[in-house]
Amino acid sequence: MRWILLILLLANGVFFSYQWYLNSRVVDYQPDKPVLSQSAGEQLLLLSEERQLQRKPRQKELSKPEDSSVVSSKMCVYLGPFQAKESAEALHQRLLALSVQGRVDPVKVAGEPDYWVYMKPLISREEALRQLKELQRQKIDSFVVTQGEMKNGISLGLFTKKASADRVLARMNKSGYDAEVKLIERFRDEFWVTVTDAEARQVGDDVWEKVAQDYQFIEKEQNLCKAVASPP
Repeated sequence: MRWILLILLLANGVFFSYQWYLNSRVVDYQPDKPVLSQSAGEQLLLLSEERQLQRKPRQKELSKPEDSSVVSSKMCVYLGPFQAKESAEALHQRLLALSVQGRVDPVKVAGEPDYWVYMKPLISREEALRQLKELQRQKIDSFVVTQGEMKNGISLGLFTKKASADRVLARMNKSGYDAEVKLIERFRDEFWVTVTDAEARQVGDDVWEKVAQDYQFIEKEQNLCKAVASPP
């Protein structure tokens, strides 16, 4: 019996030893978690870096601003001023006959102002007419303003010289009338023939000398080209 018991104990020990050996060999299997070797990971990292390097030149090219200095530094030649548009057009057509493209540009310039002596509008036309008759009895040139913001006012004259306006103003104030002087700005159009510097270089010196003889009152200036407003 003793030997049988020892054999059973020995058999159980061998069996449990074998089971422990098998369990130590088992590896957890997780199909949803891929396993990459170090060499594979290094290869993917290099591919990613390579793609980023390939994108950088393209991004730099897209973000490069346009160079606008060519437009802003373009030079033009200006011929003028002409007081009449017809005279400017005549020179323009003369240059076109030489295959020189250009255009005629009007320019607003301030002229000599006028000085208006007046009395402020009265409450009604009847009051304005009564005031007018009173002034005319004193032989003061005047008339009633019939429209605009100065309607029913009294105009005492429009003068090109301030001294003349001041004399009328002084006379009115001395006679007991409340008069004022208003500055009236005047503008006039000048006309310039404009060609680009590249077009102007196509014209020989002899042609420019002939133009200077025919139009002794005009000047030839070179400056940056002005932008042309597009039509509405």
